[in-house]
Amino acid sequence: MIKGNGYFAVIALLLINPAHGKRQSVTDAPLASRIKEACHFNADGSVDCRYTATVQILTAAGRDRVSRMDFSYPEEDTFTLVDASVRFPDEPAQPPMKAKVDIRMEPNPYLGFSRNKTTSLAFPHLRKHAVIRYTVKHHYAAVPYLPHVTRMLAFHPDAERLDAYQMTYTAERPLYYHAQLTDQFRVKTTRDKKKIEVTLVKPRYENYINELPNGYVRTIPYLQVGSSLSAQDNFGAMAKKYNLILQQPLPPDARRVIQSLQGRPAAAQVAEIMHYLHQRYRYLGDWRASNRGYVPFDLAQIEQNGYGDCKDLSILLTAMLREAGVQARPALVERGLYAMPLSIPGATANHAIVQAKIAGRIEWLDPTQYFYAPGYVASDLQDRAALVFTPEGKVIVDAIPVFSPRQEQRVEREEIFTAEGQSTIHERQVRMLGGELATLFQGDSDHGVESINLSLCNAVANENAQCRVERDPTRYQLPDVYRVNIHAEDHHALTRIADARYLYLGSPYPTEWDDFNRYQREGGLTDIYLGEPRKLLRRINLVGQGITAAIDACRLRSQWFDIDIAGEKTALGYRYSKQITIKTPWISHADIMQPAFQTLVTRASHCYDRLNFIVNAPGVQTVQP
Repeated sequence: MIKGNGYFAVIALLLINPAHGKRQSVTDAPLASRIKEACHFNADGSVDCRYTATVQILTAAGRDRVSRMDFSYPEEDTFTLVDASVRFPDEPAQPPMKAKVDIRMEPNPYLGFSRNKTTSLAFPHLRKHAVIRYTVKHHYAAVPYLPHVTRMLAFHPDAERLDAYQMTYTAERPLYYHAQLTDQFRVKTTRDKKKIEVTLVKPRYENYINELPNGYVRTIPYLQVGSSLSAQDNFGAMAKKYNLILQQPLPPDARRVIQSLQGRPAAAQVAEIMHYLHQRYRYLGDWRASNRGYVPFDLAQIEQNGYGDCKDLSILLTAMLREAGVQARPALVERGLYAMPLSIPGATANHAIVQAKIAGRIEWLDPTQYFYAPGYVASDLQDRAALVFTPEGKVIVDAIPVFSPRQEQRVEREEIFTAEGQSTIHERQVRMLGGELATLFQGDSDHGVESINLSLCNAVANENAQCRVERDPTRYQLPDVYRVNIHAEDHHALTRIADARYLYLGSPYPTEWDDFNRYQREGGLTDIYLGEPRKLLRRINLVGQGITAAIDACRLRSQWFDIDIAGEKTALGYRYSKQITIKTPWISHADIMQPAFQTLVTRASHCYDRLNFIVNAPGVQTVQP
């Protein structure tokens, strides 16, 4: 993790509240704000900002939102509270009441140490209609080796209504910007380009409630601003600093590891180096000495600590790979399920990784992950730009591709119906390299094997009993293929609908189609994240008397999904298969509202509904699988 510097240093992906719903009405807004901000970019890379806000409480919930207001900043910054008070416009005129102020050191963040401070404000007698006004000044210390300043101004959906907003950037050298959805705000620049003024065109209230749990807002009004559009200008000095660190002697323990790997193929050496870092070093950031920004510790300091954040572990990994003769270069990226297009280099970078050339193939290595998989990039690093530092001190813009769909899971399931609507299940899962396998391995690490085995059992049966899971131990390096065998008794495999008639509800695995139907019916507005592209195949063999299934063959093709379903009667029951290919990680709101997508959802729902059928008087079978 790389610590941000500034209110708008890094844009975050917004996860919407779970369930289903629509844009919230403006009458539900708990607060209304008028904001004026001005920031000056100094020649030494520091920034001085002045921020004035007037906030009116509209509801009781709004009072709770501003019951205490916190301002966080690094210790090396200077934060000054100019004024903070509250007044009550519906009462006779009286002097504003001053806020109570508390200044303290923050607790350490998760997986790290810091010396951040917090200034907190608490206003007396807050209630509906009260108006809070405060002004603060913030001097941001210059980030080492970043001569050019970049900032991100983003208008995220929020429960707070924004009645007026003005932002002014000034500098001692020309400023450049890139904006999206500028119809919602006006941007003015002076002829010498040393001043940019951003003004909200009209009051803004954009808040979403009750969307799908995997719904995100990707398209928001934003403005990136910086004193250079060049990756080399912004990060050239940083690249030279990285190279100075990489020229330092490799720490003794790391050197011994490299010496022990001499003569082995490059791929084997990389795997051992990644494993060594995973075992020897903890992912833990340390910003106590200063705001290091993107600057790693020296190699000797990293070994002495035995821990490091992303830039520390990545530069040590780069040094070890180069010592082993592998071409390796540090890289900065924006980590997250969605990464914005690279407009001004550095405005959104929040993570450091390594680009390596192994046996002629480019790979992207992240030593902070809880797993390593040769040839695989985690989904929160796919489909984005990367700023790569070369040994010559150059900064090049490269791209991490999105993975093409490939087989990630194949399931063979045999289910034998017994008396009273129960069944015996034998399920053989073959999980291939990809996100689902990584999640399984990380689950073992985070929650324990027994906990994950119970989750696997609950996933294959509606009401599991006497479940047994057979699988190999998980480890740091993901295998190309991983097998899981599950044996379970399902006490609710069938639902009785009459004396001798039962309903089979397919498998307990949910489908996407109900969600998409509800999204369209209830006015969903977000983009939907599907995970990395992949293929999932299930073959189900049902053994039992009286199965009346007659599954129609389905073969659906679209730009988003491919679906193949087929079934046939057997001597002992019924056999069917279903394969779904997820061809894109994202489906936009615009795509979901297309007639073609609505037709796909209708047809897919019909195909999946045919997997539910009647079973007449199931009995105990003498034939075993």
